[in-house]
Amino acid sequence: MTSKYFNLASLYTAITRLLDGDDPTIADISIDSLDQLLTVAQQRIYREVKSRWNEVDFGGLTTVTNNLATLPADFEDVSILHFGRQALIPVSETVIRDYWADNGASASGTDLYFARAGNALTFYPAQANAAVLQGRYYARLPFLTDANMSANQLYQNADDLFIYACLVESAQFFGENAAMATWESKYESIVSALNVNSHRVAYSAGRMQMRGVSICGRGRIVRSAG
Repeated sequence: MTSKYFNLASLYTAITRLLDGDDPTIADISIDSLDQLLTVAQQRIYREVKSRWNEVDFGGLTTVTNNLATLPADFEDVSILHFGRQALIPVSETVIRDYWADNGASASGTDLYFARAGNALTFYPAQANAAVLQGRYYARLPFLTDANMSANQLYQNADDLFIYACLVESAQFFGENAAMATWESKYESIVSALNVNSHRVAYSAGRMQMRGVSICGRGRIVRSAG
């Protein structure tokens, strides 16, 4: 799919049309204001959208040092993670830290769990230094410009996502509070559709694990039945 809004000017026209009616002029809203709206909107989009259009391979460039793997600069969330064997199960850092506190240094062994630890990932059992992280993650794509719009597959396949995200951000500044609930609903519906589609692809590829992981008492990692 290809967006009909092929540059920022045409995208901004679409946004102002919904703000101003059927006879928009970009001069009504400064380009600086529209640039800022789009920036804030994209920050929200990449926090919330987990789709195949912003899914990126770790590419063999992320390795483990002292049981930590520094995250790529554009990282937002994990899609699937492994070290060439079974997919690791996400838990909170607290689960792993409590286990270490009660049981001493974690032993090396079968890949099981990972957790976000600041700007890195940590693992249980511990992974060897130089182990190469494999799998995919959801990325914060480069912010839109005239030069890169055609390469941004999330925008090309869901340009309405960007439009409604901008409208939501603009509502309180341009006296459109009455319309904000409608715009927010449309935005959330698009996000939900993108994320559900991504989950369906993950199921078909055998990547989703539905068994939950929790801590039973202190320091005991258990799986719920699934």
